[in-house]
Amino acid sequence: MCIRRFLKLACGSAALVSATDAQRAIARTDYFHHIPPPPAIGSQTEASRRLAVYGDAALASYHDSLPRDGIDDARAARLVAIATRFAPILRRNNFSVPRKFTDIHGWQPLLHVDTWRDGVLTRQDSINLAAQSLTPIGASATVSPAAPAAIDDAALDSILRALSPDRLLAHVLPAGPREHVVLYFDFPGADEKSWRKAYRRQDPRAAHLYVHVFVDELPDIVGDARFVFVIQYWMFYPFNDGPNNHEGDWEHINVSITTRERATTVADTALHVALLTEEDVRRILQTGAASGAGAGAGAGAAVPLDSLIIREVNYFFHHNVFKLEYLRAPRSHDWPRSWTSASRTSPPIWEDDWYIENAMKQRRELAGGRLATHPIGYIGGNNRGIDEFLSVIPRFGASFNRNSHGTYPFPGTWRSIGALGATERMSGGIVRHSRRFAGYRRCVA
Repeated sequence: MCIRRFLKLACGSAALVSATDAQRAIARTDYFHHIPPPPAIGSQTEASRRLAVYGDAALASYHDSLPRDGIDDARAARLVAIATRFAPILRRNNFSVPRKFTDIHGWQPLLHVDTWRDGVLTRQDSINLAAQSLTPIGASATVSPAAPAAIDDAALDSILRALSPDRLLAHVLPAGPREHVVLYFDFPGADEKSWRKAYRRQDPRAAHLYVHVFVDELPDIVGDARFVFVIQYWMFYPFNDGPNNHEGDWEHINVSITTRERATTVADTALHVALLTEEDVRRILQTGAASGAGAGAGAGAAVPLDSLIIREVNYFFHHNVFKLEYLRAPRSHDWPRSWTSASRTSPPIWEDDWYIENAMKQRRELAGGRLATHPIGYIGGNNRGIDEFLSVIPRFGASFNRNSHGTYPFPGTWRSIGALGATERMSGGIVRHSRRFAGYRRCVA
C-alpha cells in the first residue's frame, strides 16, 4: 500500500509560492503580495488528547523509537492498519497524482527562508535538508553541490523557536516595520509546459498519501454515543494546473468510520447516525487486550478491523465540501445536509433524484463488498469554465488546464465550483473497474 507512516504536519507558518499569475511570472522580490496571510495552526482536539489517540506517554508500555515521532510504535501500527483498510481509490483524469513530498523527481530539498519587512524582501537564506550542500542562515545565498555537509541544526532550531506555535506572543506590537518570515520549497517547473515536462513521465503507481487521525466529541449530543473517529487523508501535488496556476497544492478528504454494531443499533432516522461512545473509540485504538498503549480506564478488547465500516466521507474541492453518507445515502435533491459551498446552495449536476443512492449501492456491492471500505475519488478534472476563452492561442504540448486537484465524489461536470466560474469535468464510471480485487495494493487508478 502507499501509506508508509503517519506524519504530524504543522504547516501554518509555511507558504506556497504562486508560479504564475494571469500567465505572468512573479519575481521572487514580489511574491509576498500574492500570498494570503498564513492561517493559525490548530491544536489537536480535546477528545484526541483525552483518549490518547497517539498513545499515552505516562504508561510504562509507551515506546516511541521507530521512528521517534511522538506516536507510540504499537499505536502507530494500529493506526496504519486502520488507515490502510479505508485508503481511498483515486480515479485520475490526467497524468498528475499525489506525490510523496520528499521524492519528487529532480527536486533538491532546499528550504528557503525569506525575511520581509513592510512588504520588502530584505534577507534570503536557505538550508539543504538533504545534507549534501548547505547555505547557513545569514551566509551567502549561493548554493554549491560540492562536498557533503551536515544539516545546520542550529539554523533549524532557530527557525523552530521563531515560528513555533507554542512560542509566547506579545500583546503589544513594537513600533517600527512589520517583519514576516516565509518558508517554502521550490519544485521543478514554472508554468504549464515545464510542469508537464517535469512530471508527465513519472510512474502513477508511485502515488503517496499522508494520514492524520483525530477524534472529535459533539457536545450537543445527548447520551454516550457522541464521538466521531476521523481518518484524514492528505494529498500533496507539486503543482496546480487550472484556472489558478500555482506550485504546491495540499488536498484532503475526511473518512469517518464506525463499527458494524453501532451502524445496526442506531435508528436510520436519527439526526446523527452511528456515532461512537468513548469505550468504542478506546477499543478501536487497541491492538489487543486493554493493557496496550493509551488503553485508559474501561477499555475492552480491540475491535477487529473487519468490524469497522465507513460512516461518511467528506470531499473537499476548491471552497466546497460534499458530505457523502454511507449508511443512508441521500437522494440527489436532498442537498442541505450534503453540500457546503461559499458560492452555491446546491450543485446542479444530476438530473436523476436516485443517482447518489444507486451509485452508493453499487460501491458497497463492488467486488462482493471487498472494496466497500475504500471511498472513490476523482482527481485532475478538465477545465470547462469561462476562463478557457482567455486562451485564444492553442496550447499544443501544454496541459490545457487539466490538472487541478480537488477530490470529487462522482464523475460528471461540476459547474461553478471555483473562481471565474470554474467548471470541471470528471470522467470515469461510478465504481472502480478492475480485476485486481484480491490483495488490492494500488491506491490510484
